[in-house]
Amino acid sequence: MASAQEEDLITDVEVLQQIILRLSWASQRRLAHELEAFGLTVPQYMTLRALLNSPNGCSMSELAAASLEVSATMTGIIDRLAERDLAVRQRDPGDRRALRISITSQGGTLLQQIERQQKARMQRIFGELAPEERKQLLRLISLYLKATLSEMGSELEQEESQESNYPGLDAG
Repeated sequence: MASAQEEDLITDVEVLQQIILRLSWASQRRLAHELEAFGLTVPQYMTLRALLNSPNGCSMSELAAASLEVSATMTGIIDRLAERDLAVRQRDPGDRRALRISITSQGGTLLQQIERQQKARMQRIFGELAPEERKQLLRLISLYLKATLSEMGSELEQEESQESNYPGLDAG
């Protein structure tokens, strides 16, 4: 027979699982809807984000890995981005057989517009919380993320810590 504390933990875990699933679903739907207004799909957006963080451009295989897509799918994504002048293919100076993909200034401008819209929406939502509630929420989410990444393995945790910087948050 489980103790009251164990039963509370089981209940809390079930509630957390439901919240995470619903938040993930709502976030994906919201992102897809927001991007639709800019004529982008989520994979196209993720590709542009990867390109923005790569000043020397990316190979198709690097982009496929960064956006969790297969190379064949990546080709179609780049085709559509290039048609809109959001990305450009260029010969790799170190290997004329290879291509490097880079974001264009138009692609960078589009990402800035999307980011401004996303920040404004988050400010509206987050602004409903008191400052102390916001700090507590960020701290707890950061702790949960850190524990999750730690459980997934130190390699993934290092990768995430290099890609993301959460200034002002001390999860420990």
